[in-house]
Amino acid sequence: MNTKLELESALLGFLIDNPMHGYELNKNISDLSGVGLVWRVKTGKLYAMLKKLEAGGFATSSTIKNGNRPAKIVFSATEQGKKYFLDWIKEPVKHGREFRIKFLLKLYFSIKGNEKTAKHLIRSQIKETENWRRDIEKSQKEEGKEFKKIVTTYRLFQINNLIDWLEWCDKFIREQAS
Repeated sequence: MNTKLELESALLGFLIDNPMHGYELNKNISDLSGVGLVWRVKTGKLYAMLKKLEAGGFATSSTIKNGNRPAKIVFSATEQGKKYFLDWIKEPVKHGREFRIKFLLKLYFSIKGNEKTAKHLIRSQIKETENWRRDIEKSQKEEGKEFKKIVTTYRLFQINNLIDWLEWCDKFIREQAS
């Protein structure tokens, strides 16, 4: 499939071990002790994302009738969806703008999965973030205007803080495991 998934990938993390209907999934996403701390999805958007997963072959749905109650559509991850998700959580994010939501979603699921996956993600992200820093340091050396210097210095401070935080996360996860 050529379907490009963005945040829909995170939905697969909920569906891999436990098929769910939309309300259940929304409840899990909204949980303020989990991904609800960093991600909000409106109900309409949630169902659009589920349809995209289904259209790409990453999820399936089935209708379940329960007595006199309205039928529920239950979604589950396909084998293709499981593989896609497991590859997705191992890859670092490529842009700083993706960090606040996408990286934290990946980190959430990788911690839930196992310590090895979480450590791999963090180490990969540190390397990727160090590449960002090198690129900005190169551009900062070019002669430019004052404002360019201000902006690149701002970005360097952000990146250095991200690296410090990632290193803290790595240490924290190792300490929790021992």
